[in-house]
Amino acid sequence: DGSDVGTTYTAGTNVTISGSNVISATDTNTTYSIISDLTSTDSPDDGIITPDTGGNVALGTNSLNSVTTGAHNSALGFDALTSNTTGFDNVAIGKDAMRLNTTGYAMTAVGHGALESHTGSGQSRNTALGWFALGLNETGSKNTAVGDAVLYNNIGGTGHEGNYNTGVGALALLENTTGHSNTAIGANNLQNNTTGHTNTAIGEYSLVNNVTGNSNTTLGVLSGRDVTGSGNVLLGFE
Repeated sequence: DGSDVGTTYTAGTNVTISGSNVISATDTNTTYSIISDLTSTDSPDDGIITPDTGGNVALGTNSLNSVTTGAHNSALGFDALTSNTTGFDNVAIGKDAMRLNTTGYAMTAVGHGALESHTGSGQSRNTALGWFALGLNETGSKNTAVGDAVLYNNIGGTGHEGNYNTGVGALALLENTTGHSNTAIGANNLQNNTTGHTNTAIGEYSLVNNVTGNSNTTLGVLSGRDVTGSGNVLLGFE
């Protein structure tokens, strides 16, 4: 009936909502709040926050349902962080966000499919904001993707491969697989880059056709659009 919304309960308290839905906490270190009213016809997965000893918070069907020792994770959405076991300090918001992550930590994924395929371990430190941003990333780390499908195909590899990339703008660095240390600010910048590294492109469609070229710097809309080599510096429109 809504009377429990906003109420905070101490750990170990069982709460029954509308006579049939039960929220329970069995640890001794966590408190939790009812954030939405459930009716007798709601599934227990529909609106429950389930805390545990590690300070994890999960809301949504299958979210964080594999966690073992992972701590301080927040998951909101269907299958968000559903495979996470020992990974910690992750934030996943959106359907399938960080769905396959098991042990990676210190990552933020916001958007449907953001960082969905990440399977790397250790201090990954990726940030993905947008629909399928870094969606196929497996082992790449320390990447920042802001916008729809930014760095979508980045998979990572050995050494610096697939690491230290920054993409801001829809489809920026879309096809990048193992290229590293690239910066693309603007929609479609470095969109077709696959293995090129240490490129900087600022302005819509800048360096859009570069595939393997390295150490290029371009500034301006369409700047360096047809550049495919390395070591170029271009300023201005086209």
